Amino acid sequence: MGHYIGLYQFGKEVMNRKNLSIYGTDRVCQFFGRNEPWTSFINQGNFQMQPIEPDRMIKLSENVSIKPLLVPHRGEYSDTVAYYVKGPNKTIFYCPDVDTWHKGWSIHITDVINSVDRAFLDSTFFSGDELPGRNINDVPHPTTVDTIKTLNGLENKVTLIHLNHTNPLYRDGKEREQCVKLGFDITQQGSTWQL
Repeated sequence: MGHYIGLYQFGKEVMNRKNLSIYGTDRVCQFFGRNEPWTSFINQGNFQMQPIEPDRMIKLSENVSIKPLLVPHRGEYSDTVAYYVKGPNKTIFYCPDVDTWHKGWSIHITDVINSVDRAFLDSTFFSGDELPGRNINDVPHPTTVDTIKTLNGLENKVTLIHLNHTNPLYRDGKEREQCVKLGFDITQQGSTWQL
């Protein structure tokens, strides 16, 4: 729902930022080019759309490159990518939004994690009973419980991110303690990672 809404802050009503590079797949660039207020942001020079191709390395600076990887997640308006981020010393994988670890990937998630120093992974919901009165399949994300099973043996390379306010990992408690004891890192606001 709101991952691109923060970009409103760069328009003329707030920062009036000029020539901000917005990286996106062809579908993302088309969505921005056809829908307001994004079209106005482009026409007013706030945004410069930078089309990217999945599985192609993009050099952002002398020391930092990114490589997008298409991942299965919804798709009503555009596609979703995760990113490999390569720095001078380390490489991370950043995947805050995905439907599942088990289908729709061009590479198995365990192979992805084995290829990087740290993986930052979607942990929106801890379990399927977090949304009383709603079908959790209508808001697809792998549960933390499924992630624990799927990534057995790789825990020390994983930071769980993108926690919904209903996720018990969001605060101290037995679930958080269990994940930490298994070796998972759990995101905290303001955390950084040296590349």
